[in-house]
Amino acid sequence: MIPPIRWYHYLSVFTFLLSTLYPVLGVSTYPLLLLCLAGCLEIFYTTLPIKIAANLIIHVAPFLWIPTTLNNTTYLFALLVIVAYLLFIAFLGETPYNIYLTTLREQHTSTSEFMCERTGFFCS
Repeated sequence: MIPPIRWYHYLSVFTFLLSTLYPVLGVSTYPLLLLCLAGCLEIFYTTLPIKIAANLIIHVAPFLWIPTTLNNTTYLFALLVIVAYLLFIAFLGETPYNIYLTTLREQHTSTSEFMCERTGFFCS
């Protein structure tokens, strides 16, 4: 059995949350958003509408409000976020490779199954 991959296993989710904090932080997450676009390719491997919608919201929506700023501050911020993410994942005893490989192998048959596995809630 494949262990469940939760929402907090993804760099894309951290980037999305940091993007929503842009008015407070004042630092663009644009370089991270470009990196996370690779995760959007998952929509080609699934037919579950909720999975496609969640994927597009997390990967594409931040481009609507984040400025396309590329400077030393945004690069340093991106580097710090990536290092923090890798440390967090190592603390969980996982590797990014295994997380994303498991994601590609998942076969959700219903919205409730997907939501239960990703969040740990909505389980019947």
